[in-house]
Amino acid sequence: MSVDQAIECEAQAQAICMQTEDFRRAYNAFVGNSSPCFREIDAMVIRREDTA
Repeated sequence: MSVDQAIECEAQAQAICMQTEDFRRAYNAFVGNSSPCFREIDAMVIRREDTA
């Protein structure tokens, strides 16, 4: 994979992540200078542990 391809893949991955509720929580927490409460990532971690 070239550097240009890697940058494009990263841009696509970030665009997907920015569509999640967790991203909105993180953004709002950053703007409001508070701690975010993530939910979607916790569910993904649990699923990964269940399949291990």
